[in-house]
Amino acid sequence: MEVVYSNQLVSVFNGFKQSTPAKDMTFAEFIALGSIYKDQISQVRDAATKEERSRLKALLPSATIAGTFHPTRQDGALQQPSFLMCIDIDKKENPWCHDWQQFKDWLCEGDDHIFFASISVSGEGLFVVYPITHPELFELHYKAVERRFAAYDITIDASCKNVSRLRVLSYDEQPYWNEFATPFDEVYKEPAALPPAPMQPQQPTPAQQPFQASQRPQPYATANYQGQDYQRPYSERKGSTVIDKVDKCCSLITQHGIDITSSYDDWYKVGMALASLGEQGRSYFHTCSRQYPRYSYQETNLKFDNFLRTRNTIEIGTFFQICRDYGICFKE
Repeated sequence: MEVVYSNQLVSVFNGFKQSTPAKDMTFAEFIALGSIYKDQISQVRDAATKEERSRLKALLPSATIAGTFHPTRQDGALQQPSFLMCIDIDKKENPWCHDWQQFKDWLCEGDDHIFFASISVSGEGLFVVYPITHPELFELHYKAVERRFAAYDITIDASCKNVSRLRVLSYDEQPYWNEFATPFDEVYKEPAALPPAPMQPQQPTPAQQPFQASQRPQPYATANYQGQDYQRPYSERKGSTVIDKVDKCCSLITQHGIDITSSYDDWYKVGMALASLGEQGRSYFHTCSRQYPRYSYQETNLKFDNFLRTRNTIEIGTFFQICRDYGICFKE
């Protein structure tokens, strides 16, 4: 029998501070309440303080997306699983995102496991719903999704791995629905422990030599990104063969005003590829990002910080490939 995810039952509560459900309804019926509470949700998004926002959110209906809970909302009281799992992507953990509608479109286009996605009640985040194959392995499913998102430098709210987690009602004029979403069956497995390194024979410590002034390390040179250093003419820059090639591509990008970061996917790949150069890749990332009409220095800089912390297998060759896709080549 084919599961219709929008007809799966959830327990609805009169506010997220309540522990006893008011009623059970289908997931689609709960989402439809958003149009009824549209004005109250707008007040949440317009609230001037965090305290005021929390007070207003507490007045909105909330639901346990993972299923129905009776007689109270706690993990052991799950009565009927919905085979649905909800995740949060919030501004707090992902401050680089400034267009949640665009991000939602990009995310749903590339993930056929997503059944539903909507702007969150705050207006600064998403809630995304996955169908899952094994509700009894809810937390392991969640941690597997968490690992998938981390590979794209996206942080999801770890607290949502709790099966009895409440979802506050929201409203989105253009929510994403996909009744034919592929159920998510991946579960998290702890990485295998590495064998201990073999003992190495201890080498005798050489006699300490007097410190010479010439041995003093030079200060680490970083560009003044708030100033003009990163805008120096490319002909004045010196570096390795790879850097020279990157310089040439960025020179052509600037000269012709070519935006190779118009999609989030390309922006991500360009940034990750340039992060393989280390800190010196930062100025090149700004150069590429600056061609985008809504370029933000702060957003780009913060994003590159994240790339440096979460390096993966994307190397500089990906940057050159994307450049070639736009007709840019470091060769004459």
